[in-house]
Amino acid sequence: MSFACQIILTIFGSRRRYKTSIIMKDVIHIAYLLSSYFVTIALGKLTDVQINNPDRPDYITELKGVLAPLLLMQLGNPDSITAYSVEDDRLSIRQMLNLFVRAIFVFCILIRCWDSSSPFPFLYFSLFAAGIMRSALTVWALMSVFWKRLNVSAKDIFDEEVVGKLFNKLDRSRCSIEHQIILKAYYRFACLKPHFTNWLYHPESLAKSQLIVDRNLAFITAEVELAFMYDVLYTKQPILYEPLGLICRFTSFLCLVSALCRFAIVFKGAFLIDMYITHTYALLIGVTALEGYQIVLQPFSAWAIVAMSNPERNRPGGARLLNFLAKRYMKQKRWSNSVGQLDLVDHRLYHHEWSCSIGRFLKHLRKIEVTLRKLEVTWRRYRIHFHLKIPSYLKELLVENIEKFDKIRDKKPFMERGNWTLEAAELSSNVEWT
Repeated sequence: MSFACQIILTIFGSRRRYKTSIIMKDVIHIAYLLSSYFVTIALGKLTDVQINNPDRPDYITELKGVLAPLLLMQLGNPDSITAYSVEDDRLSIRQMLNLFVRAIFVFCILIRCWDSSSPFPFLYFSLFAAGIMRSALTVWALMSVFWKRLNVSAKDIFDEEVVGKLFNKLDRSRCSIEHQIILKAYYRFACLKPHFTNWLYHPESLAKSQLIVDRNLAFITAEVELAFMYDVLYTKQPILYEPLGLICRFTSFLCLVSALCRFAIVFKGAFLIDMYITHTYALLIGVTALEGYQIVLQPFSAWAIVAMSNPERNRPGGARLLNFLAKRYMKQKRWSNSVGQLDLVDHRLYHHEWSCSIGRFLKHLRKIEVTLRKLEVTWRRYRIHFHLKIPSYLKELLVENIEKFDKIRDKKPFMERGNWTLEAAELSSNVEWT
């Protein structure tokens, strides 16, 4: 069950940024919550494995030992969803303690099932190392977001200068429009840091050439910039392109592949004969394939494009590859391009008489009045809630109003937003503040 939850999170975890279906969000949320719960139950079952001969465990007991490090890997959420909400980042210290305790449990299970004369110790070591590295990456991602959002370091303040130097060295004539949009969005994200809670530092001037966005590209640049923010808050993407993150990712994958090959060699004649061997082999294949699938997707993210755009790492022919990856990335969906609507005038939001069977069912269960009223209101909102696509003319109007607002503000601090907004709309003479 935990592996099924991992598959759901891997495939659908990144889609919640642009999917508006409530059912889809509920499925992802349930899979996110149940994944670690199933792992805890399974580890508890494995700690109670009956061993008739502790000095020489049978192969079924050793196969059960293989499941322990595979369960440890399930604690490390997929790349697409490290945290479901921002509040989950605050639990990073608890996640670290949980990982430490569960790693001790897994180690104890492996010691109980250990037989030095069998081929299983190699499997135990490889899978345990892969599980530790994958879970550690998840905890690292949570802790980095939590501490960076609360504590501003000198490195964060000078990111603008460092990133600016790297991008100034680029030969922009070889970069496609898509590539330049991604780099511009990343520069703005690195300088403005919209995800920081206590970010007091501000660039000297937003009129710098690196921060200015063309009017025609303003909306798409903001969209990519917000995609960077989403990845930092809810995924592993930022740390996967750190040197240590890359080492852990490929080392854990190599450990999985070596364990799978070793298992296939040892039990090559018993795959279709023994049910326990078949089940373990299928699980190993599934976990390895899932990890390989995430590695295949890794180069097609904006973070990979930014990391490979470093002039010091760029190689001949790299510009063509980066332009190809940038075009592929810009074709991906990053948000729903719609706005949720709830018609407050709709009679179904307030009318207590329901024609549908669910409404009649709720009406007959009025004994638990408070709970049912909340449930009833939620169901009504769900039925009349819909999303409208944002037309292109509305985006152009929004950009025009932002330009008017900036011209009136004239680089001053944001102290009179209401007055400036009315002045931009040419309504300031008709409205008086009370």
